[in-house]
Amino acid sequence: NNVKNKQECVLEAFNKNKYISLSFSGGKDSIVMGDIVIKAMHKYNIAFDRLIVIFFDEEGIYPDFEQVVIEWRSRFLSLGAKFYWFCLPIKHYNCCNRLENDESFICWEPGKEDKWIRPMPKFAIRNHKMFELGMTYQDFSKHLFGDIPQMVGLRTYESVQRRNSIASKFKSKFVYPIYVWRDNDVWLYLRDNNLHFPVTYLYLYKVGVPVNKLRISQFFSVDTIKTLPKILEFYPDLYEKIIRRE
Repeated sequence: NNVKNKQECVLEAFNKNKYISLSFSGGKDSIVMGDIVIKAMHKYNIAFDRLIVIFFDEEGIYPDFEQVVIEWRSRFLSLGAKFYWFCLPIKHYNCCNRLENDESFICWEPGKEDKWIRPMPKFAIRNHKMFELGMTYQDFSKHLFGDIPQMVGLRTYESVQRRNSIASKFKSKFVYPIYVWRDNDVWLYLRDNNLHFPVTYLYLYKVGVPVNKLRISQFFSVDTIKTLPKILEFYPDLYEKIIRRE
């Protein structure tokens, strides 16, 4: 049983560590991961105060993604897990700036509040003693987690970039329970378990994005930049804010 094996992977991670962190994005893969983790912890009677859920808010996200993360935040907190919603000025690669010296985008950048794509949630963590302006997600994570393993819903079939990411970290303190799952496995799990997912996936599919390209990350990444113009068809206000922002 494929799902049973994934739940056992979660159990094994907790058997080896006092705490586990779960990286959550609000996307289809992280929703599946969140559900598998919760069901495994119930099944094996693992205390939820041993789970730390991390969401890095990248400022430029779809409104329905934000709503899904809010719902999962409430779910995790009600179970007794910790949920850290970070709104930090993290440095991302920006493929729009290839002709400039600085190919980067800093979300929630101080001094640009009037151009932020959306307001910062009031409950968000806005600073951290280990964070310095312009740090990348990877750099900050090394300081933040220390020896606590990160459970991530990355899959090798998602993209070359993510496949390389898994290959480089496979021997580290990362746990990838669904790394061999294909797109169909994820969508079937969502359907069979009646899990709510962001409607943006349906919008993108309706405007011609192939099923195997339905992935969401920050708007200026290599993986998602091609779908950016599609936003104009179903989120015109958001598109204008993105263009004004960058």
